[in-house]
Amino acid sequence: MVVYTPNAGYVGDDKLVYIVTDDQGEQTAAVMRITVVPFNGPPQAIPDAVLAISGRGAVFSVLSNDRDDEGDVLRLVSVGSSEQGGQVLQNADGSIFYRSASNFVGEDRFTYEIEDANGSKSQSFVSVTVTDDIDAPRALDDLVIVAVGDRVNIEVLANDTFVGDIIAVVDVTPGQHSDLVVANSDHTV
Repeated sequence: MVVYTPNAGYVGDDKLVYIVTDDQGEQTAAVMRITVVPFNGPPQAIPDAVLAISGRGAVFSVLSNDRDDEGDVLRLVSVGSSEQGGQVLQNADGSIFYRSASNFVGEDRFTYEIEDANGSKSQSFVSVTVTDDIDAPRALDDLVIVAVGDRVNIEVLANDTFVGDIIAVVDVTPGQHSDLVVANSDHTV
């Protein structure tokens, strides 16, 4: 057996020559042609949290916090069923329509699957907080994945719900392992 390991970062054609000998000392050579293709890791579907009013429809996107390390365009492939009997539909534009079961108030959940341009897939879930009414703005937790040394803008208000009022980020407490957190005028952190 021959073990081949390409140089770090190399993509392309390579070849190696190997020689075979028998117990009589006769030898022959052959060429092994190798094509090294770029690695395509699967996309990363990140859990989402949304807020909905009982019995009313809500439309939202789940792709905004999902990522693909190779930068491939992601698309929503499918959505699962609501655990609490709500209606979950995948819209043609890649958004999701959700309506809770009649008179349901509480936590609901469903899965979704995404795919990158190379056909690699990943699944995650959406947690839906269903309330009977919304009087005050409600901030929901966010989850973001960032590579070491990268900087990321986080749209912290994207999954928060408010009716009629203009809302803004007024305070941000830095994380234990971050140098600087700034609340931007466009409501990103």
